[in-house]
Amino acid sequence: MAFAVGVWGVIPYAVATSLERWAYAAPGRTAAATRVGVDPFELRLTLDGVTVGSDGATLSAERAVLDFGAAALLGRRIALDAVRIERAEIKVDSPREVLRRVDEWLENLRYRIERLEIDATVIEWPASSTAGAGRLNGVTFAVGGLDLDAPAPAAFEFVIGDAAGGRVRTEGEILPARREVSARVAVEDVDLGRVGQWIAGRSVADGTSSGSMTIDWRSQDGVIALRDVDLAVHDARLGEGFAASAVAVAGKAEFRADRLIHADLDAELTDGGRVSLSIRNAEDRAHDVALRFEEIPAAMIARHAERHAGRRIERGVIDAEIEYRQRGDDLAGVATLRGRGLELGASADPDEDARIAFGLALLENADGEAAMTVPFEANDGTRLPQALAETLTEHLMTIAERPFDALARAGAANGATLDAVSFRPGEAEPDPEGAEALAALADALLARPRIGIRVHGAADERVDRDALAAAQIELHVALETASAEEIARPKPIDLDVPFQREVLHEIAVERLGVERVETIASYFTRDASGAVVEAERRDYHRALFDALVENEAIPRNALERLARYRARAIAALLARHGVAEERIEIASPVVLEAGEPQTIDDEVRSVTSTLEAFLAADAALARSAGVVFNVADHD
Repeated sequence: MAFAVGVWGVIPYAVATSLERWAYAAPGRTAAATRVGVDPFELRLTLDGVTVGSDGATLSAERAVLDFGAAALLGRRIALDAVRIERAEIKVDSPREVLRRVDEWLENLRYRIERLEIDATVIEWPASSTAGAGRLNGVTFAVGGLDLDAPAPAAFEFVIGDAAGGRVRTEGEILPARREVSARVAVEDVDLGRVGQWIAGRSVADGTSSGSMTIDWRSQDGVIALRDVDLAVHDARLGEGFAASAVAVAGKAEFRADRLIHADLDAELTDGGRVSLSIRNAEDRAHDVALRFEEIPAAMIARHAERHAGRRIERGVIDAEIEYRQRGDDLAGVATLRGRGLELGASADPDEDARIAFGLALLENADGEAAMTVPFEANDGTRLPQALAETLTEHLMTIAERPFDALARAGAANGATLDAVSFRPGEAEPDPEGAEALAALADALLARPRIGIRVHGAADERVDRDALAAAQIELHVALETASAEEIARPKPIDLDVPFQREVLHEIAVERLGVERVETIASYFTRDASGAVVEAERRDYHRALFDALVENEAIPRNALERLARYRARAIAALLARHGVAEERIEIASPVVLEAGEPQTIDDEVRSVTSTLEAFLAADAALARSAGVVFNVADHD
């Protein structure tokens, strides 16, 4: 025993020498103690004013107390009953450095400690390119049975009295031999914004968080896994505008020291709605993200919309499924969005506002829901909210520029032409093709209740004039040759009927004159009597009929009247299919200049009346502003 006491008498010198030797063993190391005290009867060593440091970390403690057990005197390896570090201050380069230092210390643990306690400690780090300056106060740590050779884990408790304004308590187990930790962490009123600054150098999410999670740390693969996450975040704010009074978060995540590996998180919002987030990071630093929003009130993302799209979303509910990959400055993905009862605010560009509102109405069904799926990309470092806002704005503007394409899709009539209705020359009722197009348009309008139709009835000054003139000539012939019933519904002249040919010839002589009739006959073969030969008489009488049509006087107001009747027929057919009359407007009739007529086949020619779509609720505004959403020109 005297020998043992003697040994303890030289321990202060040995300890001081050992500290100096350790410090000089590597560049950047420091180690010192202002006083070394020994109690040989209690087998206790006390170090006052301890400072230990190496590159990236330093520890300064007011006191360190080491209690040696009997094994320290009799065994082959150092065994400590207890180690207690009092009022310490730890400085590291970054929060990640703490884990690295713990890992390094555990790897070099060459002695057994029955109980290790660290009391009233401060941990702090300066700002860097990847982390903001931070400070943890009131840190305490206690662990029992630390031994690198022990097969069983050691239980520990870790408490931070002041962590970003809140409190953190961790209880779990540590296995020094494999340098693994598994613990349940409880947090109370921790400021997430400050934590984001500490870890990433910026605030990713803001709010005050309370709840719990399980943390697993595996030093061998450098992974920290969070599971069974159950957190409540109050006054939550995400990014530059998303806000909620409270959010309940559940899920799991895995990190390495330098990056997130993957995360699957679900959040339920007290104000209504749910958000799901899935992130997968590849080794090449590219990450795949899947975001899902359900029943999100528009007010929560109003500031996002105003910041990135220049206009707020005043009201409504939004669902979204967004999948994208980001690698460096490159961003590419697909977004499917659904909104119900959406109402957009104004921006600095009224014309753009009108077009976007119109594009939105072209997507909105009878239940007030609008849905769209759009690809998006950026390669200049643009972040997701801005890329998505720009893509959605452009998409709605494009829809507004081609409204009848959108209506065709709404009515399941893809590929159909819905902005024009064809008529046979001279007729006021749509032809079969025109009637079919109107039926398809009516289905589309019933599917898009906020869209109105403006009808531009048209007549062609050549095709329709000739048709009306032909009808009048046919009527004159019918008056001379047909029954009362046939007069009511005159038929085209049958040039193979001798009596009708005679009447047509008499009318031609009366209206065109003998000289003009003779000139026409001169183009055909005649017999000795001067009459056109029988084989060519049909063509001769057709030439007379065409000359009478050309000569017939058709006033312009007759063409205008025909155009007006056509517009009314279109409106009546739409109304018959269930489109409300207040959604249909009839514009002033249009007489088209003579041009190449459209043809349905080699024999039947058609004249087209055009349609124009508008936002029904804003019809008066659209007219006064001269806004024309469909600029297609149909002759």
